Amino acid sequence: MGLFDSKESKEKKSHFKNMISLAMIDGDYDESEHSFLVDRGMVWGLTRKEVDAVLKDPQKIKFVVPDNPDKCIAQLYDLIVMMLADGVIQQDEMDFVQTLATRMGFRPSDVPRMLEGIIEQARENQKPDIDANEFLNS
Repeated sequence: MGLFDSKESKEKKSHFKNMISLAMIDGDYDESEHSFLVDRGMVWGLTRKEVDAVLKDPQKIKFVVPDNPDKCIAQLYDLIVMMLADGVIQQDEMDFVQTLATRMGFRPSDVPRMLEGIIEQARENQKPDIDANEFLNS
């Protein structure tokens, strides 16, 4: 996890780490979740070596806020899709995603409403169509 990683690479690794953290929240991290995460990491352009390194020691990865609000929404959407995979959104999972949304710069008072919109779109297998700027701290 190189000192000379690009901003984009750091962003991808940060998102990957967040996905790992979400998968582990319920304490039931299994082979299917592992395979899903490996596949996702590689689809996002991480090498297998990078994927393995993040999986081995996710604490080494620093949180990176995406460089535009639409990327933030896309990352939140990915997390919500993962939460919905088992059909149940647990409160600790939702708390984690709300915390990330706030760290991304969205107003804490508006985060629940914003996430509900993303959840609705994810349940309908629609790509996120949320105006991120409506929810950003100014």
